[in-house]
Amino acid sequence: MTLVPNYIIADKLGLLNMASAIILPGIFAAFGVFMLRQFMLSIPYALVEAAQLDGAGHYRIFYRIMLPLMKPGIAALIVLLFVDYWNMVEQPLIFLEDAFKQPLSLIYPEFIRKPKASALPHR
Repeated sequence: MTLVPNYIIADKLGLLNMASAIILPGIFAAFGVFMLRQFMLSIPYALVEAAQLDGAGHYRIFYRIMLPLMKPGIAALIVLLFVDYWNMVEQPLIFLEDAFKQPLSLIYPEFIRKPKASALPHR
């Protein structure tokens, strides 16, 4: 669903045949926003209210209270996105022409192919 728009954007930005053509769509995907929002809803609002009573502003509340509490959610998001993009096949196949830049998910099947019977040595 997003392959064609991602290709058009990567082409317009001149990112084809570059690793950033694969990485940038993952950074700006809606899945991360949804997951971190759900994680932040589990943080008690009483912590924010206590910081406001102590005189902390919005930026200080975010950097001193919310961001440290969000570390497990951010770590889980990083792991999930890494696994998702590690196993990606279609997007790197279309965006990356150079075989040295392709991920392991495209190169690995070449290593596990069985040799043809005619290529086996005769005994």
